[in-house]
Amino acid sequence: MSSSGYKKTIVFGGVILIIVVLLIITFVWHDNHIAEKSKYGVETANINILLKTIDSTYWRSPQQSLILINQLINLSEKINDKEALSMALYYKAVCYNILAQYDSAFILCQYALKFAENQNNEFVIGKLKNVLANYYLIKNEYTLANKCLMEALAIFEKLGRKKDIANVLNGFGLLYYELNQPDKAIGYYTRMIELSIESGNIRQKSVVNLNISNCYLSKNDYNMTLFFLHKALTGFQALKDSIHIMSCNMNLGIVYIEQGNIEKGLNYYFKVMEYSKRLKQKLLFGNTLFNIGNVYYENSNLVLARKYFMESLNEYRSIENKNGERNVLLELSKIEQRHNNWKQSHIYYIRYINIKDSIINSDLLKNIADLQWKYDFQKKENETTLILKKYEVKKKETVILVISFAFFIVVVLLVGALVRLAHNNLKKSNKLKEIEINHLQEKIAKDDKINKLEKLKLKAEIEAKNKELTTSSLQLITKNDILTNISGITENFYMNKAVSEECYVKLKRVLKENLDQERDWGHFKRLFEEVHKDFFKKIKLTCPEITENELRLCAYLKINLQNKEIAKLLNITSESLKTLRYRIRKKFGLEKEAILEEYIRDI
Repeated sequence: MSSSGYKKTIVFGGVILIIVVLLIITFVWHDNHIAEKSKYGVETANINILLKTIDSTYWRSPQQSLILINQLINLSEKINDKEALSMALYYKAVCYNILAQYDSAFILCQYALKFAENQNNEFVIGKLKNVLANYYLIKNEYTLANKCLMEALAIFEKLGRKKDIANVLNGFGLLYYELNQPDKAIGYYTRMIELSIESGNIRQKSVVNLNISNCYLSKNDYNMTLFFLHKALTGFQALKDSIHIMSCNMNLGIVYIEQGNIEKGLNYYFKVMEYSKRLKQKLLFGNTLFNIGNVYYENSNLVLARKYFMESLNEYRSIENKNGERNVLLELSKIEQRHNNWKQSHIYYIRYINIKDSIINSDLLKNIADLQWKYDFQKKENETTLILKKYEVKKKETVILVISFAFFIVVVLLVGALVRLAHNNLKKSNKLKEIEINHLQEKIAKDDKINKLEKLKLKAEIEAKNKELTTSSLQLITKNDILTNISGITENFYMNKAVSEECYVKLKRVLKENLDQERDWGHFKRLFEEVHKDFFKKIKLTCPEITENELRLCAYLKINLQNKEIAKLLNITSESLKTLRYRIRKKFGLEKEAILEEYIRDI
């Protein structure tokens, strides 16, 4: 037999063997698949039943729904139904949220979000983002709430989920209601009503009517408040939704109190108080106690007012509701003033101011939240990944074993032919390797040229960004000089009675707001960190005891500002700037001959 015929026979025999092996593998896999499908058919049917049951009852009886949800989790894990497991984790987080177990809801929601992202399940990701937004609203972290709502809205618009879009719009309405913008909130609620009418969802329509009544209540429009309250109450009574019925009763109590019917209003309050306490609805319970305290305060019964305010304070603290805690502290401060207990009144007021500032400082809250995520979920994420990998490995063991055995047989049969052909191909292979090495060397040379061009481009971009920072700083100096001159002129006019006191006060307030150095520094710092990302981090690692003012000076030196310009930005004299430079040199441990500017630029 010729060499060419021998090669063809070997190749043909190898192809036949591979086809036979593949047919065996397909047959084994098909039998296993049929057996597995038959085995888990009952579990799949039970999962579908549980999903439908939970979806229709979780908002009415969350405690009972948790039992069904745990059954759903066990079944989903048993047959590895990841989509059902994602939904089960979502429902569990929602139930925790309804039961005012906010921290548990947050932890579970983060875990479920990671799981859904691993499965690329956009629908569940959107729903979990909406749950997270509600959590952040309760915690008064409005920036994070808005971010989650925007992400959820983008997902549901992409998927065309009108019902879920309506829920997100409700979240935006709640956000703007908390930010004291009731008209903007009503705009979102109106859009939600349109979607709810299309889908025929009675519960959504009832929820949005209740929320609109809250907006009109904040505007003291009691006729419109009662109109939407009764529409909401009718819907919730038809659904037998006790929690929302109590929320309606709360608002009815507020309206009657505001209209002067104290006795009727208190009756509604006490009814809601007993119900929320029994079902451990802590936020509703705290709000009710606070409203009762307000009624007694307005009627000068300070003893009962203090009692209910203190109870509501404890409830708000137990769920870390800063808005509620802030409002109670202000009322307690007023009570102590009326008792002439100025020291205690001052203590309450300082706490009120601190909490108020902490709510506004959204950047600090975001950093705290990021740290909590890393601390709480890193271990969980690693454990989940390990479990999933083990499961996938076990599932594929049989197939891998069969494939390995088949290829072993093929290799044994073909190895003789490969040895025979190896000698003939050796010279050809060596030649191909030489060609590949030449191509590789050419590619390396080309890549070096590209890297040099990229470095030059990056350097030019950084220089341009530094120029922008310098220009921004000089504009800021000019702005502050102009505002300072205007302030002086305004002062002279006021002293000469050329302007009214009201005009003078308004001008001073505007000037003060625009001369806010901390805000200007914050804006500059964000721009600076976009160009020099690790600059502040490296300085703090080199010199941990460095102050914020010294950091500012280092940043200005980094972009080549002159001493005169830096002094104006820091609002200090030239002598004070020299002292500040000396302190920085000392902290860095620089020698006398060392130049501070060059040291800063090298960081």
